Amino acid sequence: MRSRLHELYVMEASRVMKAHRADSDLSFAELARRMREDYGIEIDAQSLRNKLNRGTLSLAYAMMLLDAMGVRTLKIPDLKNTPQARGERW
Repeated sequence: MRSRLHELYVMEASRVMKAHRADSDLSFAELARRMREDYGIEIDAQSLRNKLNRGTLSLAYAMMLLDAMGVRTLKIPDLKNTPQARGERW
């Protein structure tokens, strides 16, 4: 069973990846093409969309996606000190 904090990080990972993809102006098809051509990862646009929506990517996979999107820095939030992590209403 996952902790509340783990679930918050999963949701944040999904949000961050989707935000970076939107900021990059890359379609899922273009991102899938880059993953195939640059990293040898065979994935179609819909499967890539599903992975990003789930937010359960390995760190290595996330780093390849971020690199393909041109992201060079990433801010890691301190979710453990949020009201949500403490079980407070928000």
